Amino acid sequence: MAWRGAGEFDRNTVVFTGTGNYAMGNERTLVLNKASGAATTVTLPANPRLGQRATVKDGKRDARQNNITIQGAASATIDGLSTVVIKVEGSAVEFEWNGTEWNLVGVVLGSDR
Repeated sequence: MAWRGAGEFDRNTVVFTGTGNYAMGNERTLVLNKASGAATTVTLPANPRLGQRATVKDGKRDARQNNITIQGAASATIDGLSTVVIKVEGSAVEFEWNGTEWNLVGVVLGSDR
């Protein structure tokens, strides 16, 4: 990955160090590494193309205390659910758009110290 400034390594990876919630655009991977701990809601891309993937990772390693809630944009669901929550520190989840909804296609569990 190459550093591109403003918290980006390349067009496909964004490291979010701000505050508040985050709405994904075209980035492939979002690493949450917020300066101060707080629960966060991440909204998956609003107009995904068929087969588009999106990954969300707990880069701060504090998801146990500060859960990361992931939701689809508007009324889009994730395998029929309105949200998926990361609660294990350092974990990452990957989603793929099937044309109708997001599918959970991968989970990497961190360590819940």
